[in-house]
Order: sequence, then structure tokens, then C-alpha cells
Amino acid sequence: MNVLLDTHSLIWFLSASSRLSDKAREVVFSADIVFLPTIVLLEAFHVSKKLNFEKEFRKFLSDLPSAKFRTLSLDINIVNDYINLEDGLEIHDRVIVSSAKLLNLHVVTKDAKISDIYEKVIW
Repeated sequence: MNVLLDTHSLIWFLSASSRLSDKAREVVFSADIVFLPTIVLLEAFHVSKKLNFEKEFRKFLSDLPSAKFRTLSLDINIVNDYINLEDGLEIHDRVIVSSAKLLNLHVVTKDAKISDIYEKVIW
């Protein structure tokens, strides 16, 4: 199975936080490929600075792409899907959902607003 992570799931996974559910952690470990939209990486960088996790996050970034983690760039297909999504999500969450839809991926997220818009959520 391939999955896509939102920002909190990525940070909690990398920091081995107990805030990441056991199911979500297992899915990330067992996934063949974990997709990371570039907007998630940008937001995660800012979060890593606030959590004094920047050095470790920069190391993670320097290893991308890897066999397990792949970046997913914003392109016109994502933009076209984005503009057709129903309202209710913040900009970065809309990009996450559009990216997942186009690749038919499950999103690992705790975000209830994403769950309301997109049914393929794992938590």
C-alpha cells in the first residue's frame, strides 16, 4: 500500500511522538511508498523550528527522495482538482486532498476536516 502523510503525521512519525496513533504508525512503517506533498514539507519545516526539531528535519530532507519516502510536487492537475473541491479546508489541506485523490492514496491524518471531505483516511 502507498499512502500520503499530512504535516502532523509526518512530524509525529519523525519525532516518534505518542500523538501518532498506533494504526497510523504501523501503516507508515508497512507502506511501500509514503508520498509527501511539497506543501507538507514546507509546513513541517516551520513546525520543526517551533519544536526544536529543525536539525533532524533538515537531515530527513537531505535524504529525500528515498526508497520509502517520495516528494509530490504541485502541478496543474492538482490545481485543477483543488479548485473543484468543496469549501471547508485550508489551502494546504486542499492540496493534500487533491494530491491524494489524483493518485488514489489514503491520507494518514487526524484532521477531521480532511475526513469530512475525503473518505480514504487512516488514523
